[in-house]
Amino acid sequence: REAKNKASVALVASFLDKAIDLIQLSDWRENYTLVLEIYNSSAEVESARGNFARSDKRVEKILECSNCQEDKIRALAVRAQSLGAQQDYAGALEEVRQALSLLGVKMPSSSYARLMIELMKTRRLIRYITEYDFMNL
Repeated sequence: REAKNKASVALVASFLDKAIDLIQLSDWRENYTLVLEIYNSSAEVESARGNFARSDKRVEKILECSNCQEDKIRALAVRAQSLGAQQDYAGALEEVRQALSLLGVKMPSSSYARLMIELMKTRRLIRYITEYDFMNL
């Protein structure tokens, strides 16, 4: 089943790559919604496959060509998830901060942000420790 899912994701990635190869600069104007969806989907799929550099390339194109601030948010969320998957929590938090800023939301001070990063690191470290093991430390 897992192999089937990986094959399906690889096929989707291949189709999206072919679509991106066919996109011309004018398509960002003439077929904006479709092109934006193709790039967002490709960024998400590549991130899920662990192809973070390729995902980031898609995100950069979205940030460069998007018509409005709201269209950048999904791409920034993908980048934040990619950075988190690579355990770059500070980078992920910065992307979230940027996305929230586009929505007009201010994040707390950096000392609070650092505390949250340390909390995420701690949660990752103890995720496999049972309550019984924790009580017997």
